Amino acid sequence: MMETCLNQRAALREKMRSQRRIWMILQIVFSTITAVSTQDLSSKEMTDGRSPVPFPVFLPVSYEVQDADYLFLKEAGQDFMRNSSMQSHTQPFVILRASRQPAVSASYGAMYTERLVPLDLVQSVQLFNAPDVFTFNWKIQAFVLTPRVFSSKPKVRVLFYVAGRDWSKGEGAEDE
Repeated sequence: MMETCLNQRAALREKMRSQRRIWMILQIVFSTITAVSTQDLSSKEMTDGRSPVPFPVFLPVSYEVQDADYLFLKEAGQDFMRNSSMQSHTQPFVILRASRQPAVSASYGAMYTERLVPLDLVQSVQLFNAPDVFTFNWKIQAFVLTPRVFSSKPKVRVLFYVAGRDWSKGEGAEDE
């Protein structure tokens, strides 16, 4: 009788140990799920529930620059996840020529906004010994100097020059 009582106690202790282990495992799993869920909710990335692989989602914003010739830029090796946010979007551009102070407009669905580009961002850096003139009408021309580009040396040399300015004219000269 004593032996059966000891066996029952040992079995009961073993059962309690296994229940404690199961409870600890469940706590770890629950904590992990909570941490991952909280992290996903706080991140700015959203994924399609039907897709097993999380692809970045970005704001479908449309940009336009008015009163200027411009190019949208893309960095070589740009991070794929850079604009994967539903709260902000970045689009670098360069203004080539403007007839007056350019404006940038952005639209997202029915929402629309437009702002003038600040003059200090439009005017070029003083590279030449030229008077402080407004450079809206200058024409920037580019010539590709590298006839072929190879993957072993992925560089392109481009010559840019300013056309439409007579550098021999005096201080009060108008741009052509």
